[in-house]
Amino acid sequence: MHRPTLLVVLAFAVISCLACMAIPVHAAARAPVVLPVAGEQTAGPLPCDATDLSADAQWQGATGSLAGGVRFINRSATTACTLAGHPEIQLRDGQNVILPIIQDNTAPTALSEDAGGPVVLHPEQQVVSVFFQWRNYCQSKPAPPLTMLILLPGRQGRLVASGPLDGVPRCDAPTVPSVMSVGLFAVRDGAADVVRGYYGAINYAASNRRNYAIAYAALGSRMQHGQSYDDFVAGFTTTAHDDLHVCAVTSAGDGRAVVTVSLNARQRDGSVRRFTGAYTVASESGRLRIIAAKITVDTA
Repeated sequence: MHRPTLLVVLAFAVISCLACMAIPVHAAARAPVVLPVAGEQTAGPLPCDATDLSADAQWQGATGSLAGGVRFINRSATTACTLAGHPEIQLRDGQNVILPIIQDNTAPTALSEDAGGPVVLHPEQQVVSVFFQWRNYCQSKPAPPLTMLILLPGRQGRLVASGPLDGVPRCDAPTVPSVMSVGLFAVRDGAADVVRGYYGAINYAASNRRNYAIAYAALGSRMQHGQSYDDFVAGFTTTAHDDLHVCAVTSAGDGRAVVTVSLNARQRDGSVRRFTGAYTVASESGRLRIIAAKITVDTA
């Protein structure tokens, strides 16, 4: 668990773990799936076809790599569909040349660790996201503009993700291929999933001794300016795994949401440290990010 030295103090009272367990998470309203008439079989929603969806993509720099996400919206007004697994992501340059990138589906860059599906994409009101991280591009600079092509699992078609996609990752190892880690489909319910995704990225990095760039990218600019990436990583040297419980999500006004949590941080020596507190999540540069936090050690 990261030390409190990186966290910006909020004007928000820390809630005890017992109180936390009693507060329900506010669930986002979803449009109902159309029910069958009598005599019809209830097969459930069918897999989404590319023609059912719209998608947009965005990324930002993260310690030399580019980390971001693709958002999928069901364009149907009445019919739900499902998404599961990993999509295939291709990048093409302005001359329609596919960039030489190897896709890695082992990194849990989705919003939450239990993602993967199938997840139901309800009509118009719900967003499903896939997060990705692109690393180590040592080829010549591609001709602009870059276009992202999404191939859905199960041969359900392909679609182009809209959005500005500028730049390429830093070349760190010229003899090593460029790699894009692609996460699983995950339902995006807002602020709570930003915090869940933050800890999912921390746990993956802690268990695989890889970089914490995805977790660091979830922090707002003010938090990043207050702590370098190296100092951020140093705060997790003794952490083996963080078990997160989201207790409540409340509005703080001006588009901000406060996510109250309790946390058991399992250390590499087998001990467990317990924390309680809250994160403030708000939109920054077009994405929800953690802009402030207050987490304290539970000594009870």
